[in-house]
Amino acid sequence: MSSVAHFIAVRVRWQIFSMLFGFAFLAYLQQKSITVAADRMMPELHLSQVQIGWIEEAFVVGYALFQLPGGILGQRLGARRAFTITGLAAVFATMCTPLAPFWLKGIALFVVLLALQGLLGAAQASVFPVSAGVFEAWFPQRRWAFVQGLQTMGISFGAALTPPLIVSLMSLLGWQQALLWTGVPS
Repeated sequence: MSSVAHFIAVRVRWQIFSMLFGFAFLAYLQQKSITVAADRMMPELHLSQVQIGWIEEAFVVGYALFQLPGGILGQRLGARRAFTITGLAAVFATMCTPLAPFWLKGIALFVVLLALQGLLGAAQASVFPVSAGVFEAWFPQRRWAFVQGLQTMGISFGAALTPPLIVSLMSLLGWQQALLWTGVPS
């Protein structure tokens, strides 16, 4: 392989990595946002701490149940299609969560919030299994642990940035707009 071709291959592989890093970052931003916004959501939507706990748990259940199917989806459809499908599902769930209170109240709202968080969990479950396949295809074996570690760092950045970002957005715009903005970058 010529040095120019090698340079281009390396550049493309790191561009792909940066997209997957961003996907991991945004996944954790979206996942943790409702936890931060819960304090404002509870009185406004008449939700108890137990109900918020169930809503947060719906994400975990969706995530746990769809890790294996999400990885299989990535193998069958390819990473690009899998990330497109799951990314659109995550955006839908993220955007509908703050919009649902405009149309629903009471138990109907609670059930829809549960379903949306379950969908968000299911959509994001494939991020790491599919990313591992992409890393295997695009990076030499000696770099697999390195890029997996860097992507895991994206998770940590997302988790660390979420509280101050969401609190700042809630102070300026309210909890609903703060949650809406987490879906925009996706």
